[in-house]
Amino acid sequence: MRQFIIDQGDGRTAETQDRYRQVADDLARFLATVDVAPWLGVEMAAYLERQREHLGRDALLTSLGLMSLIRVLPAFVAAPWLPSVMAQRRTHRAAVRALMTFLRLRASLEDCFRREDFRVIDKALGTAYSSDYTQPLTVQTGTVSCTVTLDLVEHLVDRLLEEVTDGRHDTLDQAVAARLNPVQVTVWREPGYGGYDW
Repeated sequence: MRQFIIDQGDGRTAETQDRYRQVADDLARFLATVDVAPWLGVEMAAYLERQREHLGRDALLTSLGLMSLIRVLPAFVAAPWLPSVMAQRRTHRAAVRALMTFLRLRASLEDCFRREDFRVIDKALGTAYSSDYTQPLTVQTGTVSCTVTLDLVEHLVDRLLEEVTDGRHDTLDQAVAARLNPVQVTVWREPGYGGYDW
């Protein structure tokens, strides 16, 4: 998974590649240290801690499996893992979206795919996106500090996630399908429109 995330930066600027590498490093630390109790229960959390003593950083996936990893992934797009710097924050979300596609395929191949698990990740991404607009970000560079509030939706995927979060669609796939197959609108004009006398 680490290499998969790094590969998402291929063909991009050096700065963007560095940001994807940072997400990959953050994910490795997340998997090695995350408290899974809120997602999997205290018994599984205690078991994982024992396994971490023997298996190290890869204990979560090795001992609890892919499904457990998918279920704790929403925590990776929330505090304290979601970056505060806007460029890194956007890359972080984009990497998680790409990772969702990868994990969907793996889960399907391993016959452990549950739509609800990915719906929870979709919702977490939508919440992470929404926080950009409700919490101004403070950026410091040298002796200059400024507060920035973004009011623009920059990515189509963010718009789609917003539609899922708002309840207009149940899943990201449905939101995409609605964009690809829009409902046709029939325009009706009143007699006399366009300067004609009837």
